[in-house]
Amino acid sequence: MKTPADIVNQLRLGVDMSDLPPAQIIYEKWLKSDLWEARAIALPLIVGCDPEQWQAYLATHKLAATEELLWHILANDLSVEQVEGVSVSQVTEWSRVQTVNMHPSFLRIYEFLRKVLIASAAQDNSSSQRATNKIGADGENGNGAGKARAEEREIILGAALSLLAKMPEKCRDANGFVDGDAIVGLIEQIAARWFPQSAPTLTRADMVTLIDKWLE
Repeated sequence: MKTPADIVNQLRLGVDMSDLPPAQIIYEKWLKSDLWEARAIALPLIVGCDPEQWQAYLATHKLAATEELLWHILANDLSVEQVEGVSVSQVTEWSRVQTVNMHPSFLRIYEFLRKVLIASAAQDNSSSQRATNKIGADGENGNGAGKARAEEREIILGAALSLLAKMPEKCRDANGFVDGDAIVGLIEQIAARWFPQSAPTLTRADMVTLIDKWLE
């Protein structure tokens, strides 16, 4: 009897499993959503296919019956209807339990985002605590500034993620390694895209340090 992993591998007949820009852009787009429609979005992303091209892909490779089989397993395991939304964490947990290897681009971007969220939450807590201490000391509220700094860091890390997905070759140093300084240079070139109102308050050195920290 075929396992879910076997079925997913069969559905990957025409899928490029390389961690290259086409797949990176797909996952960058869909990982911005908290919920994925179970059958139309989550299932093709598990396989490694762009949901917008999924039906054409199934028709081209004559995989409709195989997709139906995987859908019934996924729906049963997650107790969902095909138009219901499932969270990214539900999908990753399902793939772990069923020993389905997610696409390398998904794994890298998901882990990057997870680290960013953890870091932002920790920084927000730290900023809130400093603001509370300041209120207790002199009655002034610095929480707004702390929140703004946390949001700026999130924007910079999001910009780095976008650039890594869309132009990875420009994000590397002379030795081929992903480089924070190169990424910050690109951010500065098109800063108005992410900071339309005013320039970021972080210095260039601070931005490089921030990005390099999460590239480790």
